[in-house]
Amino acid sequence: MNFWGTADISLPFYFMMFLFALIIFPLLSLGVFNFSQAKRKKGMSLLMAGLGIFLIFQAISSVWF
Repeated sequence: MNFWGTADISLPFYFMMFLFALIIFPLLSLGVFNFSQAKRKKGMSLLMAGLGIFLIFQAISSVWF
């Protein structure tokens, strides 16, 4: 891969970056923020939601892509 070409980057990689930037990262960062603000139950549920979405996508992408 060079700076200008993206021929060797696959569709799951692009989809994972999109999913990470718009869904997983905000959930994880909100979870860490709430966890640090002593809202442990809400923080843990946001962390688990981010991890769950990541694991579901990994399972789907291993079969689909």
